[in-house]
Amino acid sequence: MRMANHVLIDFGDRIYHGITGFVTRWKTSDTARSITVVYVGDMLSKVLAVATTLLLIRGLTTSDYASYVAFIGVGSLVVALVGGGINFALVRFSAEYYSRTNQKPYLLNLFSVLFQIAVFAMILVVVAFLPDQTANTILGSTEHASIIMTAMFWGLGSLLIETGRSMLQALERYRRYVFILWITNLGSLLIVSGLWFSGRLEFSSVARGLSILYILIGIWVVGNGFYGITQTNGRSWAARFQADKGLVREFLLATSWLMGYAITLAAFSRTDILMLSRYAPRSELAIYGVALQYYSLGILLLGSIQAVLRTKFSKADMQDTDRQQDFLRKWLQISVWTGIPILVFMLFGKPLFVFLNGEEYEGAFLVLAILAVGLWLSFMFSPLANILIGRKDFKFLFGLSLVAFAFNLVANYVGIHMWGAVGAALVLVLTHNVVLQGPIFLRIRL
Repeated sequence: MRMANHVLIDFGDRIYHGITGFVTRWKTSDTARSITVVYVGDMLSKVLAVATTLLLIRGLTTSDYASYVAFIGVGSLVVALVGGGINFALVRFSAEYYSRTNQKPYLLNLFSVLFQIAVFAMILVVVAFLPDQTANTILGSTEHASIIMTAMFWGLGSLLIETGRSMLQALERYRRYVFILWITNLGSLLIVSGLWFSGRLEFSSVARGLSILYILIGIWVVGNGFYGITQTNGRSWAARFQADKGLVREFLLATSWLMGYAITLAAFSRTDILMLSRYAPRSELAIYGVALQYYSLGILLLGSIQAVLRTKFSKADMQDTDRQQDFLRKWLQISVWTGIPILVFMLFGKPLFVFLNGEEYEGAFLVLAILAVGLWLSFMFSPLANILIGRKDFKFLFGLSLVAFAFNLVANYVGIHMWGAVGAALVLVLTHNVVLQGPIFLRIRL
């Protein structure tokens, strides 16, 4: 009995010291406070997104919701392929440039926007002239041609939004970074709720409404990102652009491998949805889509962390290996505790999940539980890739991403055929947290 009491007291002391240590580090850490600002803002906006998700899950038929999942999947894939690489590299390069010079790289930002629009336009032309062939290639059926075309317009707006947010992220303008997400989610909720109350909630009306909303917000966000471009600080426009011209060349030479890494990651970022669309019943795609919507709540925290860490490790003062190792050690000591709420959810969360989403989506709980474990691992390992990015170890990351891409394709093909949505969830967790993060961890520690 005494031994049991001693174990309980010791366990309680560990929890107490863990919590107090976390609070102390938060108070003294600019990184922790920046993450908190982004995450709290993101979470408040995500309340709106949750309301939108519940309306869609409850209001759309299973077939329509499966179409919505495919719509978002295709649009997100286009955004990731076109803008994922260059925006990823833009944050890394611009953050270091701004920390050294205190100058905003306007010409580089302009090049980024024009380049992405040009690439997107070429893809749009292909989709417009070959809609059936594109739909059959991506989703395995020509009946989805209209979904892909509408997804392209949503993708254009989302691409502009992400480009503008990347500009703000590089400059650590985190409040504006979060505000963009607020207005996007608020607008989405207003559109979906308006369709709900008017009795016109169906996939086609939702897709059109969200596409228009995202394009309008995207135009505004990019315009806001160029606020101040007219200030030349006494220099002529010709002199200013002549001075900045070499910056674009330096950016391309310095980050080409990093772009390749980001593009390869983007190539399999929606492999799960695309392969479910092709090889599984629409009910499995809908189940996976429901779990993915809630999983995105946790990914929001991960995105908030990545937004801060990517900028942090890109700065000149974080290139010291000892500082990186010390940061990683402290991060792992704190982040391991985040597994507790995930365990509680897995043990006791199913009744609430079924109540919110309906019995037809009961199978999505197991999928979400698997994704939640992956989320915990991703949270713990979130500094790893950013440390290598800070070290400019881009070739290693690119090679590793090719291995992960090959594994993801083969494993998804096998897993989806055997277990459907559950197989896709298992592959997602294995790809991101074993195939990718394992070798990165070994490279950093060795």
